[in-house]
Amino acid sequence: MIEINHLTKKFGDVTAVNNVSFSVQSGEVVGFLGPNGAGKTTTMKIITGYTAPTSGSVSIDGMDIQDHPDETRAKIGYLPERNPLYDEFQVSEYLAFVAELRGVPRAIRASRISEMVQSCGLEKMLHKPIGDLSKGFRQRVGIAQSLVHNPDLIILDEPTSGLDPNQIAGSAKENIILTLKGPADSIQSEIEQLPDIQKVEPHSATEQDCCRFRIIAHHDMREDIFTLAARNHWPIMELYRERVSLEDIFRKLTT
Repeated sequence: MIEINHLTKKFGDVTAVNNVSFSVQSGEVVGFLGPNGAGKTTTMKIITGYTAPTSGSVSIDGMDIQDHPDETRAKIGYLPERNPLYDEFQVSEYLAFVAELRGVPRAIRASRISEMVQSCGLEKMLHKPIGDLSKGFRQRVGIAQSLVHNPDLIILDEPTSGLDPNQIAGSAKENIILTLKGPADSIQSEIEQLPDIQKVEPHSATEQDCCRFRIIAHHDMREDIFTLAARNHWPIMELYRERVSLEDIFRKLTT
């Protein structure tokens, strides 16, 4: 979906992006981590066509962004760091305006706007002027406008900026590390059938006859997993919540 090769951007004597190469496959969710001034926003502006690179290339879905600017921009939903809102518009008017600009067919425009309003929790703000909204709700409107045309690629710059801790925590996932003695395939299959399990990732086990997994769920599933293991007579060698946070990863990578 994204292919970047030797991307460089200079502003006079300042090099903001220095020979960056990476790719993102369709369906992947990735994040930029780095201290202020690392070039994250500049790279996103180049990918979305707002800024031209000094050298290097960017392709979106196999098309070079400089050779096919209109086609590649049509595939992208973008929330810049500075949220592009018109204060005098009501939320409903603004989303309708963006949907029309983005070429959403008239026949499905109302349903797409309704879906975005529900997804972003904007029902009670629909007929309020954007200028009267709190920073958190303005951010929700910005996210809604980036999604309204159902893009193939979504690029969000500081998407949680302004959201309160409850809004941010509402989408947190629960990771559990589990090591059992027993047949790996059967264990994985049984765990995947538990309610609220999002994904079961096999990991190499450290002990003989054991299998190890990272379990991604919507809430703490340790009790359910314990009950499942006991019912199947699978000895539990390891069971704990993984507590590595994004802040921990950031500190490790930038210090």
